[in-house]
Amino acid sequence: MKSKRSKLEKEKRLTKETGKEMEVLKVRLKKKEH
Repeated sequence: MKSKRSKLEKEKRLTKETGKEMEVLKVRLKKKEH
């Protein structure tokens, strides 16, 4: 159970980080367009 939970936490953290990266990329693209 513990290992499963920690795995989910790691995945959540990864998705959060990738989400932030995507936001940054979107902002960069918008800046390039203007």
